[in-house]
Amino acid sequence: MSEVGTTEPRERVTRLGESLTIMRQLWTGEPVDFQGDYFTLKNAQQRPVPTGRIPITVGGVGKRTLALVREHADWWNVPIYALDRVAELRASVGDVRMSIQQMVGVLRSEDERADVTALIDRRFGLNAMAKDVVIGTVPELVDYYAGLAAAGVDRFYLWFTDFAPVSTLELVGEVIDRVQST
Repeated sequence: MSEVGTTEPRERVTRLGESLTIMRQLWTGEPVDFQGDYFTLKNAQQRPVPTGRIPITVGGVGKRTLALVREHADWWNVPIYALDRVAELRASVGDVRMSIQQMVGVLRSEDERADVTALIDRRFGLNAMAKDVVIGTVPELVDYYAGLAAAGVDRFYLWFTDFAPVSTLELVGEVIDRVQST
């Protein structure tokens, strides 16, 4: 039994599965009857009907969540803590598109590496998260993200360790342009 205000992971995944089933059915515009563990609909309809397919993104790496990705999703979003498991888990989600979450420290020059690394360690505990942070210059980041794109990652959700001042966004714009042209 879960406490008030909390839901066990198994219940959340079951509820998500029901929600995804219901959404896809409602988006057809046809009347929907549904009886599940969490939701009941009788002759429910959505208006207006979507003008096109609405893509669904599901994030996570649990066995039951991956089954939901395979069954319902257009996109699989890999959380930052599981980036090292992408190759192992990829086959279990089918042919959906993949996005990842990634912490990134952008270096304007190699001279900044020690200072940026120390700042990231103070802010986020780099030692505990070392596998989850990529730190590099524009050419290094181009190589890194081009490699991920070649491995099937279609979208990147970046968490900027310096909280994304304009100068960082300009450098990342360079990275994006170069990766897209490779």
